[in-house]
Amino acid sequence: RHRLRAVPARSETAVAPKARERRGDECGRWMPARPAEPVRQAEPASAMRRSRALDLRETCPATLAEYGQIMDRAARTMMPPGPRMPALLQSVLIWTATHRMQSWCHRRYGSVFSIHAAPMGRFVFLVDSADIKDVFAGDPSVFHAGEVLAPARGLLGSTSVLLLDEQPHRERRRLMMPPFHREAVAKHDRLMADVAADEIARWPIGVPFALAPRMSALTLEIILRIVVGTSDPARLTALRSAITQLTQLLPTDLLGLLYPRLIGHGPWRRLGRRRAALDELLYAEIRERRAHLGSTERTDVLAMLIDGGGQLSDTELRDQLATLLLAGHETTATALSWLFERLIRHPEEIGRASCRERV
Repeated sequence: RHRLRAVPARSETAVAPKARERRGDECGRWMPARPAEPVRQAEPASAMRRSRALDLRETCPATLAEYGQIMDRAARTMMPPGPRMPALLQSVLIWTATHRMQSWCHRRYGSVFSIHAAPMGRFVFLVDSADIKDVFAGDPSVFHAGEVLAPARGLLGSTSVLLLDEQPHRERRRLMMPPFHREAVAKHDRLMADVAADEIARWPIGVPFALAPRMSALTLEIILRIVVGTSDPARLTALRSAITQLTQLLPTDLLGLLYPRLIGHGPWRRLGRRRAALDELLYAEIRERRAHLGSTERTDVLAMLIDGGGQLSDTELRDQLATLLLAGHETTATALSWLFERLIRHPEEIGRASCRERV
């Protein structure tokens, strides 16, 4: 068991507690009095910006439950600053006015702040790129991305590579890497260029239009062709429709994602029907690829995952396909949209890119 005692980080000095008299401790052991010890000033953590430090002094072994309670109290004490408004009000604001809430907290609390977002708990937001880089480059045994993305289990599946951590994540990532090696991706250069040219040809000229939806349509089309590998117009239309509908989530759907058992019941029947529609299409593609196992004509990601040792079950293949389709195309579309936004604001870079292309 640890005894928690908060020490103000701004104080120059701190008075050490008096030496304890000879008495029994919490475990029933007799402890001799010991001299007073100086209390060290806690160094401010750049990533957490915490205003208080903890003086943890071991007294006796603790049970697992007691240790969990101690760590919970420590986490609350070391949490970055954030709004003091009620947790329910914070949750309503972060879900209904996300950008305004984040901007207000950034201006008020700096580059690191925390917000309570029910029903998932308290989130820490990092604004400084150096802090974000530290997290992404941090020890994977400490920074568990799968735990953070757990609410997506209802859509992506429990075996998705995004929801696994440490050794299971490394093993699943090793199985999925071959289709994304440079040589494998290079085989799809012409396909990606043709799909991009067809999409750009439909853009209006001289008329402002929203770029993000067009980039989302472009990346989804490329991922469908390369990942699933189907060229049948009817199947492409069905997959395109199923994915688009499933990504249009209602606020009530978030609770269903946190508790997958709710999907298919009450107000979550709609979400269950849309997920079932996508699953039916994906399992149909998986069965077709297994029927043509070993075909050298197939270069899509699904065929390569099946041919690469057959270590993934149909459910695991479904989860990886759902991850690539649902999570992959939106992130790529967002990055491309911001790239165009930056180029428009810095036209000189467009000229440099054109010169390099001609060279």
